[in-house]
Amino acid sequence: MSHPPDSTSSHRLVVLVISLLLVAYVAAAAWGLPQQGTEAIAQQTAGGHGHEPSRSATPAPPHWTILPFALLLGAIAVFPLAPRINHWWESNLHRFYVAAGLGLVTLLYY
Repeated sequence: MSHPPDSTSSHRLVVLVISLLLVAYVAAAAWGLPQQGTEAIAQQTAGGHGHEPSRSATPAPPHWTILPFALLLGAIAVFPLAPRINHWWESNLHRFYVAAGLGLVTLLYY
């Protein structure tokens, strides 16, 4: 099974993008950005009165935030069965595109 000459460069690009996203996530975690977002959500749901919410009373995210996960599960279940999409879905790179796009939506929310 031979690969086109430019497939190596496209694989390197995917690895580079994944590596950059991983570095950005680690940097955000080191600066405490996810925790600040959680505290901001807690203050908004507390009515914005400025009082510090207790750690045990941190609210859960809204229910609609599970939508990207539900869409990913739906894609995994339906795409292999859909006549016009099943051949496209066979490629791991296309699966990655769907998962990364839905993951990006989640990341942008947080």
